[in-house]
Amino acid sequence: MTRTQFLAKEGVKGIGIGILILVFAFIFELEIVVFFALFFLIVWACIFRNPERYPAERSENVVLAPCDGKIIDIQYQGGYITIVVRIDWVNVGLIRAPYATQNIEIKTSHGLKTTFLSSSIIEAMNTKIHFSSDKFDLMVIPEFFKSSFYALTDAYAADRIGFCKLGTLQVTFKDSFLDARINPGDEIKGGETILGYVK
Repeated sequence: MTRTQFLAKEGVKGIGIGILILVFAFIFELEIVVFFALFFLIVWACIFRNPERYPAERSENVVLAPCDGKIIDIQYQGGYITIVVRIDWVNVGLIRAPYATQNIEIKTSHGLKTTFLSSSIIEAMNTKIHFSSDKFDLMVIPEFFKSSFYALTDAYAADRIGFCKLGTLQVTFKDSFLDARINPGDEIKGGETILGYVK
């Protein structure tokens, strides 16, 4: 789990490679390579940034956004509410627990990583990573970068529990649990924006 580091652990390897290339190019005075290495390091640091987040409201009844992104759909079906969030390039990729939870199980259904196709094809073909717990369920459909949930047995609200950059996240609650206060089209920030309140 990542906590206060400037960079999420998923980006450490890329930063290390970029620094090695930069040092090599600097030693051998390869100015164009130095430029591109610096550019790569800046972009990579932005992609894998790991900011601290503080809830807009502190209360035991607050349910927080699990990630950065845009809400593209809210579905009510069979006594459950599912909030679908699009995570884009510019969004922070860390996934956070929307509420304190226990009895966590993580499963992966393997598939492809298709990006520039219709959302229905992506949902049918892509890898899916499932996070199940006693309070909520999450499903991530990554489209480019490797995504994962961290090996945890429990988590507090706003804890970092996984990573997804460029993809879709679905968070599901029992309808009897969540009084939702968000709408499709809303931009949210993980660990900060309030999705709603416990009923």
